[in-house]
Amino acid sequence: GQTQVLLMQDKGITPEGVERIAVTRLEPSSASLKDLGAGLEGEDAETLLKRRLGAAAAVGDLLKKGFEAAEGKVQDEVVLGLTAWHRELADEDQASFEGLWDVLRQQVRDNVSPSATLELVMLGADEEARLEHRAAAYACAQVLGASSLGVVLGPAATEESSRILCSCGSQEESIIRHAELPLEEGEKLLADGSEEGATAWEGRCMEVCGKAFGDCAVILKGFAGD
Repeated sequence: GQTQVLLMQDKGITPEGVERIAVTRLEPSSASLKDLGAGLEGEDAETLLKRRLGAAAAVGDLLKKGFEAAEGKVQDEVVLGLTAWHRELADEDQASFEGLWDVLRQQVRDNVSPSATLELVMLGADEEARLEHRAAAYACAQVLGASSLGVVLGPAATEESSRILCSCGSQEESIIRHAELPLEEGEKLLADGSEEGATAWEGRCMEVCGKAFGDCAVILKGFAGD
């Protein structure tokens, strides 16, 4: 539910035919949006509305900075990508955010341009994993000097999930595989704190991941990644 505001500017096509996009992060992280739908437990409507307006105003200030950073060039749209925290909500809980989206749309018109629009993009799990892959590849290039990143392995986006995601291959069209860890089985194996239980649980995880991610190794053999 954390929100990051990025300014993305088209820098044209290189002689090699590669599209260049300049990305500027205007704010590391702002307030979470996920508590601004139905509101906090026991919260009255007036308090919720005030929190929505405050959060929207903060986003509006960042959009204004982005417009200034773009040197006054009119931006057509602001894109809000909604990830796992929103995707996993029940339909009625998703609908509770309509009031917040309306307030944000007004901030876009006030701080970007009267004709600018707010586009809500619902990201699927695979799309989100691919974006994480691209972000990790960019970070590795900046920090480690790695020219490419062949595989990204990590937990699914939500704390409640027992899924492990593997993204491998090219960043734009990476193959996504999921492994569901049997957590209840793990709790039983680890209950007595014995070394045998820990070893058995490690072996079980390796077995599950081996079956789920086996074809990733095949894919990576033909990929010159780091």
